[in-house]
Amino acid sequence: MSAMCDNNRHRVSAAVVVLALIVACIAYARRVEWWTVLAAIRQTAPAGLALAFALHALALVAKAGVWWIYLRALGAPAFAAVVRITFVGAALNSLTIANAGEAGRVMLISRASGIHAPGALATVVLEHLIRTTGLVIFVVAAALLTRLPLPHDRAGIAVVSVVGGAAALLGSRGIRRLRGRGVAGHRSLAWRRSPRVVRAARVFVARTLASVRRIVTLERLALTAPLTLAVWMCELGSYHAVARAAQLPLSLTGSLMALLAVNLGFVLRATPANVGVFELSYVAAAAAQGAPP
Repeated sequence: MSAMCDNNRHRVSAAVVVLALIVACIAYARRVEWWTVLAAIRQTAPAGLALAFALHALALVAKAGVWWIYLRALGAPAFAAVVRITFVGAALNSLTIANAGEAGRVMLISRASGIHAPGALATVVLEHLIRTTGLVIFVVAAALLTRLPLPHDRAGIAVVSVVGGAAALLGSRGIRRLRGRGVAGHRSLAWRRSPRVVRAARVFVARTLASVRRIVTLERLALTAPLTLAVWMCELGSYHAVARAAQLPLSLTGSLMALLAVNLGFVLRATPANVGVFELSYVAAAAAQGAPP
């Protein structure tokens, strides 16, 4: 009964958050002078947009490279196939909500390479973790090397770093606990009496954790670090190229803050491709630095 109440509470909370995001986007959209926006779009430089598109494509290729390095620990899928599936996953994320493209990547790479689904899921999770860690390091490095155009920027970055470190620590502790319970759980009486779906889920989690142990090595982390840096440099270049093409008075650090704001908005994908939330996050970050809304 308590579990059912908790599930209902989580559903209601998620619905409230999604509704609040939609209301905020609609309220902001009503204040936009759309004819001015269309005029600005018509004046945008096509060459700048083409450069932004190329940089974004390069970021996806680098992302595929990170994923491919982890996949090689479980098999030998062709790099070209991994790149194609990465682009398909990005397209699915642009058409669906809740990062459904990541589930599509797991399914497609499993069928294409024969890697079992738990192992494929482990590679996608690790790729996300290394990419998120790379973004935090990228922003912290920018805060130390430049003056971010926000008040108390270094303090804010320090808080984000502490929170991210605490989350990583708690996550690692949770993984260690799951590892310790994985084998013993298979043999317990509660395991035998549990419903089939629960047993299948536990087996899937145990296999996924076993794949994580097999994949994670210092050598692979060292190989993926420069590729992860390349992902974020290409994404930053893509954002800045769009800002320049649209003649927005944003510095490179301003585009970095916009990139950070947008990716924080991606934590909860409330709409397909996060339409509305994406634009609101970018506008809030850019307008705070002097760009016309």
